[in-house]
Amino acid sequence: EDIVSLIADKYNRKDDFHFDNKVINIYAEISSESFHKIIDELCDNAFHFSEKGDKVSLNSWTENGLLFISVKDDGRGMSSEQLTGIAALAQFDRNIYEQQGIGLGLVISKKLTELHDGTFQIRSGENKGTEVVFSLHFKNL
Repeated sequence: EDIVSLIADKYNRKDDFHFDNKVINIYAEISSESFHKIIDELCDNAFHFSEKGDKVSLNSWTENGLLFISVKDDGRGMSSEQLTGIAALAQFDRNIYEQQGIGLGLVISKKLTELHDGTFQIRSGENKGTEVVFSLHFKNL
């Protein structure tokens, strides 16, 4: 929640952020640095590719022995072609939308999740927003 609050402040969109945490007394089997990087990349994308007033939410829950985290925005979304084309250095509609960096945010998040034996799924539709759900193994405190 702290990471996303800082990002929301950066975009002057604190009112657009919603947090729903259903998880207590566990720790994910991933380094804090890697976990923060995933959250930072996904949430920064959510705010960057949505407009002021569009909701950005971070939700967490456990199911079948896994910790799930969802980052969802009500932004412009991605086409099916863009979803299938996600790869290192790929940026979509660069001639239409100004983008900073070299397009590695989703790829970095996906690879970090997979390196920790987790799953990573993107659901999106043009003008319907984007939701990224990733899972990690966890242990009880």
